[in-house]
Amino acid sequence: MCSSIFFPTLGLWMGEETPLPYPWLMLFCLVASYAFTDQWSMLYFRASVAPWFGAAAIVQFVREELANYRIDPVLPLGHLFLWLLMILLFHKKTMRIYWYIIFMSFLLMLIAALHNSSLAFGILMGGYLTLIIWTLSQFTLVRTADQFRGVAVSRQTNSRLRPIVAGSVASSAIIFAVALLLFLVVPRRGQTAWSQAANRPGQYLTGFDERIRLGQLGTILESDEEVMVVRMFDEKGQPYRPVDEPYWRGVALVHYQEGRWERRVDADPKESPWSEPPDRFIRQDIRLQAVHRDVLFGLRPAFRGQTQSGEPLVLDRLDGTLSRSGEIPTGPLQYTVESLADGSTSQPSELSARRMLRDQHFLSALTQVPANLRTPLRAYVARLNISSADDPMALIGSLMAHLQDPEIFDYTLRAAVADPDIDPVLDFLVNRKEGHCEYFASALALLLRAHDVPARVVNGFKGGDLNDILGPSIVVRQKHAHSWVEAIVRPADQPARWITLDPTPGPGRQRQVALVDRTPPLIRQVRDVSRQVWSYYVLNFNSTEQEAAIYGPVREYVTMQTQQLVTAAKATWTNPPRGFNWLAAALASAITMLLIVLFKLLSHMLSSATLVWDENGQGDSAGFFARLLHGIHKLLARWSLLKSPARPRIAFYDQLLLALESHGLLKPLTSTPRQFAQHAGLELQRRPGGIAVAHIPDELIDRYYQVRFGHRHLTPSQTHEIDRQLSELTTKKGRGPIFRNGPEGASHKLDLSPFSPRKE
Repeated sequence: MCSSIFFPTLGLWMGEETPLPYPWLMLFCLVASYAFTDQWSMLYFRASVAPWFGAAAIVQFVREELANYRIDPVLPLGHLFLWLLMILLFHKKTMRIYWYIIFMSFLLMLIAALHNSSLAFGILMGGYLTLIIWTLSQFTLVRTADQFRGVAVSRQTNSRLRPIVAGSVASSAIIFAVALLLFLVVPRRGQTAWSQAANRPGQYLTGFDERIRLGQLGTILESDEEVMVVRMFDEKGQPYRPVDEPYWRGVALVHYQEGRWERRVDADPKESPWSEPPDRFIRQDIRLQAVHRDVLFGLRPAFRGQTQSGEPLVLDRLDGTLSRSGEIPTGPLQYTVESLADGSTSQPSELSARRMLRDQHFLSALTQVPANLRTPLRAYVARLNISSADDPMALIGSLMAHLQDPEIFDYTLRAAVADPDIDPVLDFLVNRKEGHCEYFASALALLLRAHDVPARVVNGFKGGDLNDILGPSIVVRQKHAHSWVEAIVRPADQPARWITLDPTPGPGRQRQVALVDRTPPLIRQVRDVSRQVWSYYVLNFNSTEQEAAIYGPVREYVTMQTQQLVTAAKATWTNPPRGFNWLAAALASAITMLLIVLFKLLSHMLSSATLVWDENGQGDSAGFFARLLHGIHKLLARWSLLKSPARPRIAFYDQLLLALESHGLLKPLTSTPRQFAQHAGLELQRRPGGIAVAHIPDELIDRYYQVRFGHRHLTPSQTHEIDRQLSELTTKKGRGPIFRNGPEGASHKLDLSPFSPRKE
């Protein structure tokens, strides 16, 4: 009971943005009420006082609701239930109070479920449901036992506790299985099964907006939270494993000013004229969390993209950013991106690099550098003594080698500023010489722009954790967030094209990523699978997911089996096997159907004829077939007796019950023979002269179990010993033979025949 109250309190506390110490207060009330109210009866609310505390809780609820109804109108109701539960804990416990507590705790857990979406809460809710089922099972047992209060029952033993525990566990498993089946099968409507407020803090990650501040991406690099799960396949549908860490391209940033990057792509409308699939490509099935309201991720160059339900994705022609259209709702999304296997190929549907070089508007945007930075950046490159700084390819190679030199630069997540009076990028190059990927990418992009090489910064993710438990997949986390550079080059005798440049030192970045989470790989993979199941098949199990996971496969299987059956039937009809006679087959089928119909009619006629089959109220056979079957049963029983003289004497169990009845011990309906025998032995030991026969009930029940369930036969010596023990148990207190009144009041002596029937 205590756990069924504390778990919802903890769940509500987990879902609050500014939580109060409700768990500790509720824990204190649970301990205090158990000690001072339930055990010692020292502190409890009287019936005249409790309503005043309830009224105070309602006043607090109204006050909190008026202040927060526009933000979260449900949370104050959860606080009201908390206060009411605390009041009920200090009441004298009756069955009605217990039911009130269980009902309110269940409502409190529902409110907590509306404010939580983490795997930890899922585990907490599973534990709560198990405990609540256990509690309800115990209530049912107590209520049933109360119906037989005053009847002799056996004492609690370990052997009795075990089936109770097993029964509760089995009940929990069955209820969970049925609930899971209903949850998966019941049709859904809409795109999400678990919605949250769009303005709730923490839903979107920083670093993937239209405007970001330099260093903002570093705020998520220390987090191990999952961003997306990617399954990769080749053009044949076979699982694909990338050789190097893949770059999951996100938002492209063009304009820079005083440590801020902006996207600025409003000059051209978004279009997505997807091209035809090439001969070789890589398909990525991506399950994305709520990272950004628009920006999506995938390998570049992409030639096609769509959601799981078929809506096409949008590819911006100016900067190649992949995003969702206005018809696709925000929040978690499952989509597919198909990309070219050759990453050096130009991005289809994007404005060509050649056109951007010819268009002065695009060229000036891609070579834009703040006026106060161009001269210092050119001077910085001049100090590097690059022999051919005017050659873009030679300049790129020299700058990449310089920024990745471990003797000069180091990778770190610290964002300390050495000189706040100068630009952050210049401060990074001249003073700090350490930073994370955004600083390296920004430095390379601005150094190239200072020498009139078009470049832009891209924020996305790089790499991920491999997971093979549920098939090959890549789990991309926040710590895999990354920035790199895309530049336009024009190699000799080749057209201009975009190339991807990553100036961040690889070993340093890998060390920092490994330090974020040191969980062993196997445990991490199991945890990832649990999060995926919770996120995709509980929180976001919408109509699309249901169609893909259940209805679609079932429909496809039924359709395939039907088509195979129709094909086989057509083949048999057009080309019958050798020796096959259609006329004989049709005749045999008709005769079989006729026999089935006749059998059904005969069964219905016999079962509906009361003079043929029915029995009267005393159980005596009244119909012909009933009498015939009863006679056959008696004949077989006597024949079995003649064949086996040592037939089990089950009737001694009746004699044992009557013998114990002579001592005032009646077997309750809720006790098993073993439990009643144990209780009878304990009662006999407490009575004068009963110690000598206290062992007899247990021994006779052992014999009964061997005969009744072990199908063992009694030997003559065992039969004689049973008769002796029954006689000793019956006459120990000087009583004579036991008599029982018949149905009409006449007395008759107990039939001690070993063949006396007993109905279980």
